[in-house]
Amino acid sequence: MESIMPFFAIGIVWTYVLALSSLERLSDIFSPKHWRVLRAVGLEYLALVFFADLVLLPVRSRTRHPLEYLPFSILKVVGSLLRLAASVPNQKFVY
Repeated sequence: MESIMPFFAIGIVWTYVLALSSLERLSDIFSPKHWRVLRAVGLEYLALVFFADLVLLPVRSRTRHPLEYLPFSILKVVGSLLRLAASVPNQKFVY
């Protein structure tokens, strides 16, 4: 448990960074392009933390009630796939 705590602590720091980025004074520090990159990295890290907490840890610990984690696991995987699909640039396909 001690070895995974820094992983989750970094997730907490990212949560605060993302919350503080909504303040106008702090959002003026960087350009919008840099904030977009910072937010994308922060959100992806938080997604990884949720994936570890809701998918990997229950599987490793062989929880007695795996169906309780199933809705969150499905949402996490589908959310990642949707973000990946949204990052693909629009291209017109010629048939």
